[in-house]
Amino acid sequence: MSALDLALNPLALVFDVRVGARGIEFTLFRFFVVGTLAFEKIESVEKKWTLEQRKAAYRFVNRWIARRFMINSNALYARYLLVSPPDADRFESELKQRGVAIKP
Repeated sequence: MSALDLALNPLALVFDVRVGARGIEFTLFRFFVVGTLAFEKIESVEKKWTLEQRKAAYRFVNRWIARRFMINSNALYARYLLVSPPDADRFESELKQRGVAIKP
């Protein structure tokens, strides 16, 4: 994380999202995993989404100028999750490696 990124996105230190061994991990202070969305619970990940999905989504966005992904899940706690990972290309490639469908 660069100094400019930190200055523009201070919330990125507080909470973040990353791909872990079992699923997408939601972290606090970049070290403490507070929740994991298992790969099996992910129906698809979309780069574009509808207004209806956006209104219904739980927003886990801490980067204002970043690519965002809409995660469609069958988890009980959230049908749609909107996330902004620190490295969008790496996030996407790691999900593809684990067999998660990425929609354009």
